[in-house]
Amino acid sequence: MANIDAALQYIQHGFKVFPVKTDKTPLTPHGLKDATETILGVREYWGKWPDAGIGVVTDGLVVLDFDKDSGGLESMEAMAVKYGDFPDTRTHLTGGGGYHKLYRNPSGTDIRNTTRLGGYPGVDVRADGGYIIVPPSLHASGGKYKVINKAALAPAPDWLVELLKQPSNAPVLSVEGSITEGQRDSTLASLAGSMRRRGMSQESILAALATENRSRCSPPLPDKDVARIASSVSRYTPEPSSTTEDPPDIEQAIDILNKPNKPNTFNKTEQVNTGAYKNIARMVERWLPLHKGETFDLDTICRQLSITDRDDRHRVTIRLYHAVESEVLAKVGRLYSYIDKTCKLIRWWEASDEGRVALRWPYGHEDNSGFDFADNVSISAGDIVIVAGVSNMGKTTLCMNLLVENMDYFPCTLMGNEYTGSKFKRRLSRMNWCNPLTEEGLPKFDLIERREKWQDIIKPDNINIIDWINLSDNFYQVGAIIEGIQAKLRNGIAIISLQKSEGKSLGLGGGFSEHLASLYLAVDFERLTVRKAKEWTGKNPNGKMYGFSIVDGGSKFHNIREVKPCRSCASTGKSKGVDCEKCIGKGYIDA
Repeated sequence: MANIDAALQYIQHGFKVFPVKTDKTPLTPHGLKDATETILGVREYWGKWPDAGIGVVTDGLVVLDFDKDSGGLESMEAMAVKYGDFPDTRTHLTGGGGYHKLYRNPSGTDIRNTTRLGGYPGVDVRADGGYIIVPPSLHASGGKYKVINKAALAPAPDWLVELLKQPSNAPVLSVEGSITEGQRDSTLASLAGSMRRRGMSQESILAALATENRSRCSPPLPDKDVARIASSVSRYTPEPSSTTEDPPDIEQAIDILNKPNKPNTFNKTEQVNTGAYKNIARMVERWLPLHKGETFDLDTICRQLSITDRDDRHRVTIRLYHAVESEVLAKVGRLYSYIDKTCKLIRWWEASDEGRVALRWPYGHEDNSGFDFADNVSISAGDIVIVAGVSNMGKTTLCMNLLVENMDYFPCTLMGNEYTGSKFKRRLSRMNWCNPLTEEGLPKFDLIERREKWQDIIKPDNINIIDWINLSDNFYQVGAIIEGIQAKLRNGIAIISLQKSEGKSLGLGGGFSEHLASLYLAVDFERLTVRKAKEWTGKNPNGKMYGFSIVDGGSKFHNIREVKPCRSCASTGKSKGVDCEKCIGKGYIDA
């Protein structure tokens, strides 16, 4: 799976992601602060860095990180002996040969990044303010991160939460004395606060922080971030007891760090006639129409407009606020999206009944047997017909018969991913009741090899037959693919073939594949079931089951008749481990 597809899956499960190098360092200017939870953000990042690994922000999580090279695997065994087996949860093999066990924060309390948990070597915790690298990212050693347990995230066990409360696990320094990723801002802010309380000047604080940053931060913060910390903390007057040795606690330091460098004079009622605001507002107004249909957050729009100044970011917020107030945008949490008020009035009272497509259905040409549901099902222009079948059980036969039965009445296109010219020609030659060529010797239909992006070549007024849509994973995408195909139809229809597992009533994508179908047929061994007929007349065809045989090299239907489930074997075809005598192992009998 491509990293961009994996990143999209992570955000669909509620995680925030950002691109990283193989050495785990972020590719974004502000590290995990630039993490995104939008499709637009993922496409922007991995469009720029397609081979980047995936960093996931661990806010709300408690991740146990067992580092192989630091003795983490031995510590994992020792912890299991002392505290019992770890609760079953999602687990990753890291690129360095260690493990990540991912748990939910069960209480919602603040749990910070911690090194050498409980004194166990090689055991770190990644939680609020931290991040981990996730599969299928590549490690600098050449190893790959892999999912080895797909279980749902379990809550962190009580013993782990209690262990994290111990003072010795305060998230400050690692055992080597380095200040690790996720701890640099808070630790340097804490040191700066201590120096300011002693009465040190901004220049002295900056010099000291620069030394600590270069010698102990892994990796070092950018110089501008160190200067920002020194500047932020130096705005405060030193306390009277300037000789105190106690630094401010980490929460206070972070609060100081996040305050603006000068009083923020903006609010949501800010006068909008200033030149600075008007310039920012124009930039936002030009950006918004280009991103209709997308969901975005403040970080995404500021990043794409190259807006980094705190006051300018606030001006963007104000402009977005006014867009929400005027119902141009909707805001849910941190995410904005366009409010689409466009609609198309359907003039049903002026419509005629000419929108129906008189589709010809396959039948047994040697015995004149047929699927009688065809007389009761209405297919209209723009409809989707799904044929979901077990492999090698008749999907292609049905598709090819639909093609030849309709090629003299409608323009037809057959798209396939397993056809070759000679194989198709041999199979077609056995359909001796039809002539696939015109008097000029040209084919009456188009045969196209296609394996993806079918919607791009849909002919809106044709009968488009797709045999078959193949996805190795991400089956939920089937619904979006079918929706894209239907959007291209005008007076034509699409007949889409999908793979189906034996014993299942729905094909690839499950309910996603059924949602837009006007007619849904399930094909099993010598059996066709009408699972869904949206529009019908006369006798209700829903649930009807038909038996058939396929003869002459897979080219012809024979002995089509209505059947019903066999009660003797409950439609399984088996009775006491052998073929059912009544249905001869088929699971159905003649109606």
